[in-house]
Amino acid sequence: MHYEVELREFTYEADGTGGLRVTGSMWKPVRVFSKDMVPTPLTFDALGAAQAYVGRNQPGAVRIVRVMEDGEREVVEAGYS
Repeated sequence: MHYEVELREFTYEADGTGGLRVTGSMWKPVRVFSKDMVPTPLTFDALGAAQAYVGRNQPGAVRIVRVMEDGEREVVEAGYS
């Protein structure tokens, strides 16, 4: 088990007046590059470490999820979203 930070990405649609409106949002894992330059999810072994990262880097736009060994994902803290 480990923790990941997910970033909210908004989706937009034309509003008919030449502008855009938010139509929803998607969540995607924050990714970093491995030593082989392959993008991989940023992971944390402890919830406290994920909370510290979120608190100082992306307040208001992220959530923390717990990823189980079978790949199941569970939102742990969405108070940042």
